[in-house]
Amino acid sequence: MMFGNQQPPPPQGQWQQPYPQQPPKPHRPAWEYKVVTKLRNPESELNQLGREGWELVAIDPDPHTSVTGRASRYILKRIAG
Repeated sequence: MMFGNQQPPPPQGQWQQPYPQQPPKPHRPAWEYKVVTKLRNPESELNQLGREGWELVAIDPDPHTSVTGRASRYILKRIAG
């Protein structure tokens, strides 16, 4: 049973025409990155960066300071713009 302006289905095994237009691609945000090497008070400074829209995505430990456990680089990102 067909309703309104519906087209009948193509016969089985018959090649179907592609869509007239490609579906829109999903929006992918552009990112900007920031590398911070010195944090005197990591918790409060990272919280401040978070309020500015930055997200911590990686911590790169410095092998020379592994005894203290301090990171040498904090890598952050946020949506560009």
